[in-house]
Order: sequence, then C-alpha cells, then structure tokens
Amino acid sequence: MKSIIKIIVLSILTFAYTYFYYRADVMELFSKTPENQTGKLNVVWIIADDMSPDLPCYGDSTIITPNISRLAKEGVIYENAFANVPVCAPARSALMTGMYPTAIGTQHMRTRNYNYQAVPPAFVKIFTEKLRKEGYYCTQTKKLDYQFGNASTAWDESQEFTQFFKTTKDWRGRKDGQAFFSIVNITACHESQVWINPFMKSKVEPEEVNVFPFYPKHPVISEDIAKMYSNIIKTDEQVGQVLKKLEEDDLLDKTIIVFFGDHGRGMPRCKRWLYDSGIKVPLIIRFPNKENAGTRNKRLVSFIDFAPTMLSVLGIEIPEYIQGKAFLGAKMTASPKYIFATRDRMDHTEDKVRSVRSERYKYIKNYQVDKPYTAALAFRDLMPTMKVWTKLYEEGKLTGTAQNWFDEKKPKEELYDLENDPNELNNLAEDPKYLEILQDFRVVLEDWEKKYDTYDMPEKEMITQMWPKGEQPQTQTPVISKVQNEIIITSKTEQASIEYSLNDGSWQLYHKPIKVDNDKVEVKARALRYGYAISETSTQTL
Repeated sequence: MKSIIKIIVLSILTFAYTYFYYRADVMELFSKTPENQTGKLNVVWIIADDMSPDLPCYGDSTIITPNISRLAKEGVIYENAFANVPVCAPARSALMTGMYPTAIGTQHMRTRNYNYQAVPPAFVKIFTEKLRKEGYYCTQTKKLDYQFGNASTAWDESQEFTQFFKTTKDWRGRKDGQAFFSIVNITACHESQVWINPFMKSKVEPEEVNVFPFYPKHPVISEDIAKMYSNIIKTDEQVGQVLKKLEEDDLLDKTIIVFFGDHGRGMPRCKRWLYDSGIKVPLIIRFPNKENAGTRNKRLVSFIDFAPTMLSVLGIEIPEYIQGKAFLGAKMTASPKYIFATRDRMDHTEDKVRSVRSERYKYIKNYQVDKPYTAALAFRDLMPTMKVWTKLYEEGKLTGTAQNWFDEKKPKEELYDLENDPNELNNLAEDPKYLEILQDFRVVLEDWEKKYDTYDMPEKEMITQMWPKGEQPQTQTPVISKVQNEIIITSKTEQASIEYSLNDGSWQLYHKPIKVDNDKVEVKARALRYGYAISETSTQTL
C-alpha cells in the first residue's frame, strides 16, 4: 500500500514539474528590430530535447518533418554527431564550455539535487562570455542548468528555471544593428512527454512504427514509440516557428542556424546510456544563403567541439584550455579518429561507464559490473515501456537482448561493429577475432582517462574539495574605482567574471575599463565565479 501511495505522489509531483517546466510556448513575437549592421554573422541554436536522428533526412520515413527537412535541404547534415554524456545537464556543461564534464567536475546528474554546485577550474567560462566581449547580444531560453549554478554573466537575456511564465526576448531584445547569438530550446520531445499525459491523442498510430530491436514487441511499447514520433512532429512545428520569425525579421540569410538534439531519444536503453541510441544526435547547420546546401558530412563531432567551432566561425580567439576542436571556420582541425562519452551518477543511481567510438566501432568499459543495466531510476521507471518490459521479465517472457538487459551483472567490456550492428546487440569483446581492435581501444581509453578523467573520485570527496566544510564558496564583492574618465572594476576572487550596470541600465559584461563622459554616474557591479555564490552588489556614485 505504501509503495502505491509513493508512486501516486511521485507521479503527481512529476506531472506538476513537467507541466510547468516543459510548456510548449517556445516564444512570443515582439516588434521587429533592424538587421545586423556590424558585418558580423548571427547564430541561432535550436536544441531539441531527447532526440536521436529519427528523422526523414537521416533515412527514417516513419513521419514527415517539413521544417527540419527544409533545414536539411538548405543546410549541411552531419551524420556522426554525439553528446559526450547521454543526459541533459552534464551534456550541456560540455556543450557550453568545450570541456569534458569529467575534467571540470560536472559529470554527475544533477548536482543541484545533491545540494551542491560543481566548481570548475577558475579559467573555465561559457563561450558566450567571449561573444559578449565582442559585442554580441546573447540569449538563452529555459535550459540554464550547467551543473555549476548561476552563470548570468554568459547572457544578456535568459530565462531561469523558476520563471515558468517569463518570455525571453531572444534576438529582438538587442540594440539596433547588434549581432546576436541565441539559443532556443524546444522541450516537446522530452521523455516525460511520452507518458505524462495519458489522454494525449498521438499523431502517429502504434502500428505505423517499428519497435527498436532491443525491446520486446508489445502494444504498450509501440504506443510509447508512436508518442515519441508524435513529439518529434511537435518539435518540427516549433522549429518552423523559429524559421518564420527569422524570415519576418529578414534575418534568415544573415544567420547561421544550428539544429541538434541535446542527447539521444528519451526511451529506456537510450537516454542515460552510451549506446548510439543515447549519445548520437541529429546535427544540421544552415549557413547564410544556403552555402553547401544539401550536402552531408561524415566527420566525427562531439559536444565539446561546438564552443570552439562557433568561436572559429565568428573569427574569435579560441582559449587554449578548451578541449574540443573546431570543425568549421578559420581554426578548423582535421577530423578526429575517436569521440568519447561518459556515464556517472544518474539521479540517485551511481554507475561509472566510459566509451570510445570510432567511425566503425564502439568500445564500452563498465567499471561497476555488479550494477545491472536496469538499476532502479525513479523518473525513467514511470514510463509505460519500462513498466511493461519489467513485467515481461518477471513473467519469464523475454529472450535475447531484451532479456539480457535485466542481467544482474554487466560485462566488464563491450565492443560493437556499428557498420554491421548499428543497434549494438552483439557484444564482440569475447571474440578472439577482435582482440587486436579491443586492445587498441583499451589503450586509447586509458590515455584519454589520464588526460581528462580529472575528477575520477567518489562524488563526496569531490564535493569536499569544491565546497570546503560543506559550504558554497562566495565570490568576493567587486571594488569600483575611477581614474580620470574611466571606471575600473576588480574582484579578488580568481578569474571571476564581472557584470555592471550604469544608472540602473541593463547589466553588461565587464572586460575593460569603462569610459564615461558624465560628471556623475551610478555604477553597480557584481562578480561571479562558476560554482560560487554570486557576490554582493557593490554600488558607487562616481
């Protein structure tokens, strides 16, 4: 009885959270602003929650997606793009910093649920701070959880988690002619949208979908997959809204549009796992005037590459500490031979897994083999697919991969030939014919871990290092001074970012002395190091 009550309460709380947080209001139209007059390119990222390349432009004919297909026809399709972590917040930290989460302590999902914020090395910054220093107007909707807390210095305009009904102005809030970088997050495909509304009418019929080969065949699973595809249709409609808005502003051919998923599809054995179903994402880039339209690119790309690529394309210096490599622009590098992905704590379930992927093979190393693949995960386990899959297992009605997913222990190593086994069903790690390939991957992973698995320690130990005595460090209040007609702002906190406001105007990123002409000006300033509490606001009339 208690377990039933617990499930009901959890379901109600989850519904409330997802209803407010994952509302489909992507944007509201504002009055137009003049086009960019600076000669700089604009950029819009459209990020879809929980989406694998289950799209017509990637060969999946289950549904029609006219707006995404339009992007594909007018842009470049990247066939091998991957998240570095198969879940949103850690993946987002890699995306926005160009750093492996394991190198900056953001690998556990989520830090805030464990009452701490990760403290990356002081030099680590969200790359949009570089854009803001170059005069770009930077905006972001909804998804501000980077695992290290407040990052207000990265954005001119953003929407916090708790501000459910606030509308972000996106690029239309900028000054006349100002170049912009805007992220529009579309949440229609989030896993919760498969099961949160049992009365939702699906746009796709269950008999129209193919059940993924690692699942047992069951009507409930077909229904969930049909809802997943229906949510992709919703996502496509919202992509169309973004394109329409850019066209209305005469910006479509003055803007680089980057469409991708934040990790793989939100289904069991996909999201949160290092199989391609969990880390492979669609990536389409439409360039101004449809440059290279309709082409396909097989280069291996991962999320740590996005930040340096944007800087490279926009002609902005790439910081030396960034671990990703540019795949476009003046600083474009050669295609890498491998991409790397990691899994650590997922909600309350601890499970360390690492993977290396080449164009053809995938190597996975399980460090906690006594943890079953299906270790309890409250949010995932609410999905009907997971419930019926578990029930079939308990009734002894499973075979093959669907049965193996419930094994009490995992193999220490997994190796898959993706060319012949794209769904990663046949583990070749014990096959002597693949021993040489297996050994090569072992060496590659070991070398990567030495360089980038910096926070390979129990999470409690990591928290103790980051938050001494269990208390969040505080960014020191900035000091404001004036030398002749220049205002200088400093903070004693190492490499803290500083933002300021003049005469109660909007907050600006401080990066050089501020020239002022007025005899008196009221200056407000606050400082922030990622993972630290933001400083108190300093106010001076000078």
